[in-house]
Amino acid sequence: MGHAPLPRLSRIDFYRLHEGELIAAFAQAISHHVESRTDAPTSEAHAVILAWARLSVDVPNGGLAQFFYNHQGDDGVEELSRLLDSIDVPKAATLLRNAALIYRRNRSAFLVDNPWDGLFGSIPEFEKLDRAFVNLLLRCNRGLERWIRSHVAELAVDEVGNPIDPEFSGVVEILQSNGIVGEYLQVKRGKPDGVNRTFFDDGTVRRVVFYRTGKVTGDFWPDGQLKRKESRRGPLTIIEWYYPSGSLQKRYVKDKGGFATEPVKLFHENGQLAEELHTVEGEKRGPWLKFFEDGSPQLQAEHTSDGKLVVRNAWAEDRAQVVKDGRGVYHDDGCSIDWQYDVFFRHGWQHDRELWGGISHGKTTTYQDGVLWSISTFKDGVQDGESTLYWDNGRVRSVSKVADGKEVKSRSYPKFDRPVPAVVLTVEADEKLYTAWEHMRVDEYPRVLNLDEAARQLVVPTFLREVHERNRTRTIRSSYEDWSMFDDGIAYFLTVDENGAVLGVMANGSGVYSVGEWNTYEPLLRQLRFAPGRVRGRAIECRVLVRVDHTFVEGEKAGTDRRP
Repeated sequence: MGHAPLPRLSRIDFYRLHEGELIAAFAQAISHHVESRTDAPTSEAHAVILAWARLSVDVPNGGLAQFFYNHQGDDGVEELSRLLDSIDVPKAATLLRNAALIYRRNRSAFLVDNPWDGLFGSIPEFEKLDRAFVNLLLRCNRGLERWIRSHVAELAVDEVGNPIDPEFSGVVEILQSNGIVGEYLQVKRGKPDGVNRTFFDDGTVRRVVFYRTGKVTGDFWPDGQLKRKESRRGPLTIIEWYYPSGSLQKRYVKDKGGFATEPVKLFHENGQLAEELHTVEGEKRGPWLKFFEDGSPQLQAEHTSDGKLVVRNAWAEDRAQVVKDGRGVYHDDGCSIDWQYDVFFRHGWQHDRELWGGISHGKTTTYQDGVLWSISTFKDGVQDGESTLYWDNGRVRSVSKVADGKEVKSRSYPKFDRPVPAVVLTVEADEKLYTAWEHMRVDEYPRVLNLDEAARQLVVPTFLREVHERNRTRTIRSSYEDWSMFDDGIAYFLTVDENGAVLGVMANGSGVYSVGEWNTYEPLLRQLRFAPGRVRGRAIECRVLVRVDHTFVEGEKAGTDRRP
């Protein structure tokens, strides 16, 4: 008699992933195993992994009450508690046992269709346990990873059904359906050590990453050209980023404390210095210079000893001088190079500042992610005069009088005249997201083709109608429910294939009111069609972010629903 089949897991995922990501990969493999086979028994060990994976998603998002409601009980919690005891995380084991007792005492409260209708927030005993769980999350993830690696033989097999060797040294190659290598990884004693390449279906390189003893130490462009590297010079660490052509893009030299010991420098691809920023112990201090690609000046400024920015001269892209001898209008794009983890850091705020003597004097216009936020008046670097804030729909939010930095008078205005509930669908795939995801570089991002058609199918959920009614009758439960501010959505990751079809939909968190709607939108999102992402003209599989926002908009007339 043969052994019972085990879930299949990519060997490369086993060697490459860590902590929560590794546990999530095992949980996904177990779930797929159960869904795809009628003869797929699961063990207590599998139940433990599933229970932890669900807890580690639900509790940080909505608390233990959300976990017990979502999964209609506490299956796997006692088994998980025993394991946590055995791997020396007894505080977490005790916490889960107490949570299970609280759930059982309050079981009847969970028998509701809408958890926001009296369940969530009604069990105060969970609140302290929720905070403690989050504090223990990292320690538990690390302990469970060690246990998984030492028990892999009873948990999973590799992608073709063979045992996974946790101490393997050598090369792992995973083949595509056409027999060509899809992914390649060098491994030493169970840890990535060397090159990890992924390939297109014709065998050309798609992405390259370099590991040393399990950690990424260099990043490569798809053609194998070095993208980022770290090196040591005595006690200093030198981090360098490179263009696809091989030209140096940025240089950052830091000490053991992580502080830059030299000016941070950014370069144009032709080798010309693009920017030089001086810092002292992590704070911007001293000269800040920018140059155009032809070497002509773009910015001459400095940060004073107290951190204030003084702009001496600045030039626009057309080389017109916009600030001269400290006087003019300076555009702050919110981008900085004092960042050791990537080339740039963007904080989302942009400012157009009128200057005199190099500091704010006159009107300052502020934008958040390109949307007008405020127009304020400054005098000698201090806010003084009228200040107007705007709602994100463009309407005035408030008008204030400010004297010497202190507000002396203010009047507020509503965001809507006739607010109505709405469900708004947005789709995103851009450089900012792909950089954050460490997604491969693409030339064309996936572009949705039938967004309007899908949006017409959206229906306002019951909870949003109830929030609307409580606003209308002035009985809202908290300021969060105020229809001027309310924006409670769900984020989904979509996997879009080479033909523009949606291969997978994964919810990745939500607002507290939207938890019960996670499964509502998956069938609709699978109907979306895309112009696929492309690299060098080749269509590839890509990731897309979709948000379903439950919010309010201006209605055509009171009492109507607007369903974009």
